[in-house]
Amino acid sequence: MKVFKFVVVAALGALSLAGCDGVISDTGTGLETGNIGDDCSGVETLIMNIDFSCGGSGWDYWAATDGWVGAADVAVDQNTASPWHEEHTLVSVNSGNADANHEVCWDEIERTLSITSDYQAQVADSNSLFQCDMENLMMFMLTVYDVEMHKSDCAVWGSDVSIYDGNGCLNWNG
Repeated sequence: MKVFKFVVVAALGALSLAGCDGVISDTGTGLETGNIGDDCSGVETLIMNIDFSCGGSGWDYWAATDGWVGAADVAVDQNTASPWHEEHTLVSVNSGNADANHEVCWDEIERTLSITSDYQAQVADSNSLFQCDMENLMMFMLTVYDVEMHKSDCAVWGSDVSIYDGNGCLNWNG
């Protein structure tokens, strides 16, 4: 099973790419999870980490953000003469509250999809027509929206991300 993992880390006001194991560890911020209600207004929602993989159970998409997510979706396209396109939403599974200065909020979003070989049975947010061995023919675009439903950040990766050029997304291919 091939797994791709990436992290974007803010350092000295600049973004740089670095590898990550896909697990958010305790950063000493004292964040509590699951208590939505502290003031996170004004915290920009940015993609900080993406983890996606395909295995026996199907496709797993996961991302972590700085700031709360109001909605998120992943577009998946095939780079072949007969392309296939799917869109799936990712849902929040874990959120962190603002710190004492109301500057740090975070969210984790994910979606698991089973694999189908019948294009008539393909259903968004449920399954995917893409088989695991097709990964080198696929392109991905993850878009996140803040809690006010404004597009906040996006990232692209995969075989030919030029199809997403007009979206102004960060290219995570490295």
